[in-house]
Amino acid sequence: MKTWLITCYILCSIALFAEDTCIQGSTNRGVAKHREHGGVGYDTGYTTLETFLTPNWVKSFQPFLDARGHILNNGTFATNLGIGMRYLLDPNSWALGGNFYFDFRDLGKQNAYQFGLGLEALSQNIDFRANGYIPFAGTHLTYDSPSLIPEESSLFYQSRLRAVLPNIDMEVGFPILRDPINLYLALGSYYLFGRSIRSCDFGNAWGGKTRLVARVYDGIELAFDTYFDRIFHFNPQGVISLSYPLGPANLIQGNKRWNRRYPSSTCQGVGRQMALMTQDVVRQEIIPIQQKTTKQRLINPATGLPYHVLYVSNTSGSIGTFEDPYATLLAAQNASKANEIIYVFTGDGTTTGQDAGLTMKPGQILQGSGHRLNLGHFYLAAQTPGVMPKLSNQIDYDQMCTINGIHLVSSTAIGFSDQGLAGTFVITNNIVENCQTIGIDATGALGTSMNSGVKFIENNQLRSNALVGPGGNFDIGLFAPSGSVGFIKNNDSNGQGGNIAFSIASLISGTSVVTVSGNTARNATTLDLVVNKDVVTGLGTFNILNNQLLGPNISGFQVGLISGGFPQGPVSLNFQGNIMQNHNAGADFFGEMDSRLEATISNNFALSTGGGFTIQGNVGSQVCLDILNNFAGVSSVGFGFDNQSGVQSAYQVSQLGNQGTTAILGGPITIVPFGTPCP
Repeated sequence: MKTWLITCYILCSIALFAEDTCIQGSTNRGVAKHREHGGVGYDTGYTTLETFLTPNWVKSFQPFLDARGHILNNGTFATNLGIGMRYLLDPNSWALGGNFYFDFRDLGKQNAYQFGLGLEALSQNIDFRANGYIPFAGTHLTYDSPSLIPEESSLFYQSRLRAVLPNIDMEVGFPILRDPINLYLALGSYYLFGRSIRSCDFGNAWGGKTRLVARVYDGIELAFDTYFDRIFHFNPQGVISLSYPLGPANLIQGNKRWNRRYPSSTCQGVGRQMALMTQDVVRQEIIPIQQKTTKQRLINPATGLPYHVLYVSNTSGSIGTFEDPYATLLAAQNASKANEIIYVFTGDGTTTGQDAGLTMKPGQILQGSGHRLNLGHFYLAAQTPGVMPKLSNQIDYDQMCTINGIHLVSSTAIGFSDQGLAGTFVITNNIVENCQTIGIDATGALGTSMNSGVKFIENNQLRSNALVGPGGNFDIGLFAPSGSVGFIKNNDSNGQGGNIAFSIASLISGTSVVTVSGNTARNATTLDLVVNKDVVTGLGTFNILNNQLLGPNISGFQVGLISGGFPQGPVSLNFQGNIMQNHNAGADFFGEMDSRLEATISNNFALSTGGGFTIQGNVGSQVCLDILNNFAGVSSVGFGFDNQSGVQSAYQVSQLGNQGTTAILGGPITIVPFGTPCP
């Protein structure tokens, strides 16, 4: 019995030793490969570097690690990182395998990721493979071109939709030639699963594929692959692959090198087994992407319906479309509804057909062709860039209205008027000149029933308005009822040739906030900029920033004392970065009777020879000032403090870094270190 056991042990040891001596060459390898041209879901060729790592042994199980990096011809990247295992059922029959991959594809704005699962049944004479691919991130992208396309009475935008397609593939392959080259053929099919993005269908297509692979030399393969489906159509591809070091999986079986490495029948079997267990994993390498471009009508968020545009050109015809505009502005007004767009072309460059004024309806946009029309993150490019249509007579705007790119050449009354209705509005990029009274009126005649809201007056030019006399007229007037936010930005007011009293005037009530910034004002008869607050309760705020107030007139800036003085409420004022010149006084700050004025005055230039900055507190008022880094060096009185209440604690001043003389004009004041809180 012991003799038999010893004999069996010796025979097994000899067999195992014989198998070990048959192992010639490495099972690990690096691969360089190039594929041309596009395939399923990609339209360019790519170059691959691959590392395949697996133990160099002869066993019934073979684990492996496979890492592939791809550079597509368009400069983008893709990667595959996988692990797997193959199990040999019998050296002369079948090996079963499974693998799991993580795939990545660089798509610029948004990358795509997927998991891949594969199953294999491999033998010396026939192979079966199946793979499934499951996207899990970056599965779709919608990109809307912001540039709008006008057609008839609609505005269209183009959308580029991109979908990552889940899919499966299957193939059966077999060797068809073993000498003098190894030639392998595989036939298969694949299915791209369907999905929907914005009601646009993707995928849902079967396809067929073939692979013909020739190992023409040890470590060198040439392949020709084809794919066909109804989405990506016919895609032929040529592939060249170089792999090293040489091992059983990349040698020509049956050639001289093979026979030299595996000289005996036992070693031949070992070599074929190792080649079977360490061959490449055949799978999809590039995540498939389907793209579509669609054209859709732009939806108006106010109505949930497509925007409707009425076009006007005084050289045109009749029906109000982009192709055939109305001949008159009145025709567009009569045909229009709330929340629609009235788009005016320059026509013959005169006001003919556009001289009767306009009464806008709520939510309407009056747009000139010389400027682009912004609608959210979409825009219609200017159709006559820099050349604006000319209109005349008063334009009345309503709640949620926009006026953009209009040249109002004259009006028998006001240029643009809110009629006391417009709580929220936008008035931008217009020219307003030669109006009899007011250029842009957003005061609602100071009516108590005026709506609060968000108010924009920006990038407008105003010239020679208030032709009937000075009165209390102005180029820009804004009333911000309690709870409003107002912006008067980057406007140019030139009163020369007219009789405007104030270039810019703003009144607030309650807790409203108004920002006046980046404006240029000159040639008003009284003041360049004046602001006030007319309700005692609630702390209102003015931000007066970076304006150029150029005179010549009485004062560049005043807060308080507008039109004889309202009962001014508490005001917080940030007066910063302004330039004032050619005035009798640079800036006057009035704390009205029984009011409160909190002011930060910083980095301003007062270039008037009269007073630079004068701050007056009246009976019962509280004045609290931080004055920092201002210049009033040419003024007779740079900084004049006038406490008419006579109560020292009611007038607090901190100063730092200013240039100019300081004068106490009346009543005691309290000087405190800079940064001391208001009492």
